[in-house]
Order: sequence, then structure tokens, then C-alpha cells
Amino acid sequence: MPALPPISCAAAWRISAPDPGGIRIVHQRRPNLPAMSIRILRLIAGAGRAVAAGRCVCCVLAVSLLLATAILTTSVIAGDRRSYRMIAARVADMHTAQSAVETLADMTNGRRPFDRRAARAAGQDLVSTMAAVPKRFRPAVTVQASRARHRIWSHWPDFLARARAAERAARQLRTDDRARLRGTLPSVVVTCIHCHQIYREP
Repeated sequence: MPALPPISCAAAWRISAPDPGGIRIVHQRRPNLPAMSIRILRLIAGAGRAVAAGRCVCCVLAVSLLLATAILTTSVIAGDRRSYRMIAARVADMHTAQSAVETLADMTNGRRPFDRRAARAAGQDLVSTMAAVPKRFRPAVTVQASRARHRIWSHWPDFLARARAAERAARQLRTDDRARLRGTLPSVVVTCIHCHQIYREP
């Protein structure tokens, strides 16, 4: 069998991987990557330059391995960042809802003078946060500090039904006077408490 012609490193690099300059651009676009990821990217760039210069055929395999490692590492980091952003937005919404309920409760029991404009704003906050619950909790991720239990996602239909019930109760709030507010706020509080008893860590 005739011997196969040798494959130049430069040709293999052009086929197997992107231009080394593109790798350097990735590093510039992600300046906040952890040190390990930055070291990996630097190794890839150095290997890419070596391959492009035709120094060794084995560098093609090294570049492929390092490139795969870097892609996996940056994908995990990006996924973690997205997850924590979603959790942070979820916690912020819950704090907004809690603050709105406290404001309205203070108005109903006389700890705070009734203010129609403030009551309406608090009611709108409750509607918007309750409506956003399915979206905020859709990624099945949680951390201990958020106090969201994993059973949310194993009992998703029930959780979703409770979230919709809370949204309906929030939409039925009457914030035009103290008497109507006093009559409609308890249903919001009850739906929130029942959901927290099941799906929130104490």
C-alpha cells in the first residue's frame, strides 16, 4: 500500500479548528472568566499559533482537546451565571410582594394612614409579581438562601395552580378605600401562606 502523503499542520488547523485569532477574541470578550478558564484559553491560543506555524502535527489533537475543555468550562460558567441571575430575580420579586402585602396590611389595621395611590401601587406590584411566578420558577434551580424547595419542580402542576390562584387574588384586590381593601386582602395573604407552607423552607 502506498504511503499516504503527510498532512501539514497548517492545513489540518484550518480544517479542524477556527483561526487562532478568533480564540484570542473570545478571551477579549470574556474578561471576567475565572483564572482557570483564562489559562485554558491562553493555552489554546498558543497551541493554535504553533499549529499555524507548522511546528507539530500532534498539536492538532492538543488544540481539539483544549478547545473542547474550554467550551465546556465556559458553557458551565455561563449556565451558572444565568441560573443565579434567575434566582436573584425570583428572590427580588418575592421581596417586592412581601413589601406590598406589608404596606397594604399596615393600611388596613391602622398602623399606616390609608393612601389610595400607594395602595394601588402596592396592588399592582402584587399582580405583576404573582403573574411572573411561573416564569421566575421555571428553571429548576435553587440555592439554600432562596428557601425554594425542590418539590416545586416535582409537583409543578400544583405549584403552578397555586401561583395562578395568588395572581387571581391579587387582581381581585380593591384598593380604592380601606373597607374594600380590608375585605379583599386576606385572600391574597392566605394563598401566599398556603403556598409557602408547602414549597418554601421555613
